[in-house]
Amino acid sequence: MFRKIFTIILSLVVFTGCASVPSNTGSEIGAYDNYVAKLKSGDTNIDYMDFRIAYTKTSNYNPYGVFGSDEKKKKSLEYFEKKKFKKAVKTLEPVLDSDYTDIMAHFFLSLFYEELKNTDKANFHLSISRGLMRSIVESGSGKSAKEAMTVISVREEYVTLQGMGFSVKSQALVEDNGSAYDAMTVVDDETGEEKVFYFNVDIPFNSLSDKLGE
Repeated sequence: MFRKIFTIILSLVVFTGCASVPSNTGSEIGAYDNYVAKLKSGDTNIDYMDFRIAYTKTSNYNPYGVFGSDEKKKKSLEYFEKKKFKKAVKTLEPVLDSDYTDIMAHFFLSLFYEELKNTDKANFHLSISRGLMRSIVESGSGKSAKEAMTVISVREEYVTLQGMGFSVKSQALVEDNGSAYDAMTVVDDETGEEKVFYFNVDIPFNSLSDKLGE
């Protein structure tokens, strides 16, 4: 159910768009906190690409995701299926304290708040989820390394492909002109057609290399 809904959400992002305002401040100290404060004030009209880059400059950033976030998402969905929507929200919201760029956390919260009849918060989290996703799909077509989509984590690759209606068959690391790319072989969930999408993974790759002292 969630996969189908998320695919629909992405189609709305791709075809109707979601406004953002370029700022190019992602490398500035405190930029991430400023973006979060602006979003929490109710202003979702930001540069989501820059917001994601700003997050990579924080101490919480991990290219493989914040520890424990997947478990919290899983638990929140269990509460959701049991119609314990308030518990679902309470379980999931702390994930955003460590990573406000988590697309699926915002997406799930929009569903939870919708069930709680809190339309304002549902639309708020849905708008952020769309903005984050749009910043990925607009960064490149993904049809080649030259036109690769830019991601800050491995999770973003899988979330994007899932939202586009594809299942991942295999993943391969490719290097070209000094940059690293993930070549993702996928299968169209509806037609069974195989395709390959490219993601520029310089940001997570370089972050991991720095942590390993390479």
